[in-house]
Amino acid sequence: MLGAIALGEQVLSDGMWVVMIAGAARAWFVPPRRLESVGATGGLMSVGVGAGVAVSGSD
Repeated sequence: MLGAIALGEQVLSDGMWVVMIAGAARAWFVPPRRLESVGATGGLMSVGVGAGVAVSGSD
């Protein structure tokens, strides 16, 4: 029983850290210009991976 209580405390504690980090990350990504650059970077990476797969010729 004591182990279950400790596990519950750990899950709640780690969950709070995730919530705080997500809030900070959202505040960092909010400016529209930054969102555009993140989207453009993701698109370029997708194109790069697709081109790499097409050029490699592996089946």
